[in-house]
Amino acid sequence: MAEIFVRHLTRWQAENDREKFADMFVEAYAEVAGGEFRGREGFLERFAVRARQPGFDMVVASAATVPTGCAFGHPVDRDGDWWQDFDGEVPRRVDELTASGQVFEVADLMVLPQHLGKGIGRRLHDELLEDRDELLGVLVTDWQTPTGEDYDYSGWGWRPYGEVRAAAGQHPRRVWIRPLAREAEAVVEAALQTAGRPV
Repeated sequence: MAEIFVRHLTRWQAENDREKFADMFVEAYAEVAGGEFRGREGFLERFAVRARQPGFDMVVASAATVPTGCAFGHPVDRDGDWWQDFDGEVPRRVDELTASGQVFEVADLMVLPQHLGKGIGRRLHDELLEDRDELLGVLVTDWQTPTGEDYDYSGWGWRPYGEVRAAAGQHPRRVWIRPLAREAEAVVEAALQTAGRPV
C-alpha cells in the first residue's frame, strides 16, 4: 500500500480543487442511483459557503498524489445561529464560547470506500483539530450510516449531545461535542447535564 500523506490546504487550493472533492463526496457517500448529480451539486453549493467562512481549514489525505479522503471545518458564526435548530437547552457557557468565536465545527469528513479501515479518517480528524485556537468542537451527523450502522465518534473523544430539529420530510440529525482544550472539559460536562432538556 502506498504511504498516506496528510496535509493542510489553503482556502485557494481548496476552492480550486472543489470539483475533485465533489467527485470524492459522491463516491464516499455512495449516492443512490439517479441521485449523483443532485448530491454532487448540493455538495458544491455547501462547500462554496463553507470555504468562505472565516477560519476555514481543510486537510486532505493522498496516496502517491491520488486523494483518498478529506476533512474540513470552520468556527461557527458568533451570532448563535448554529444552535437555532438545536432541540434543547444551550448552556450559557456554550453561548459565551460561540459568541467569542471559540466553537469549531467539523463540517465534513470523508474517505473513499476502497481506503476505509486504514485509519485515514482518524488521521484527517486529528490533523484538522490539532493545535486549534478554539476551545469547543461540534459535529453533526446522521444517526445511521448508509449501511444502517449507528455513527459513533465516542472513540475519537466526542460525546453525543442531542439532536438538530429536522425540516419537513427529513430525519433529525445527531449533535456531538468535545473539548479541544483542557479548559473546555468542564464546559462539556456541564452541557451534557442539560442535554435533552426542553427550552
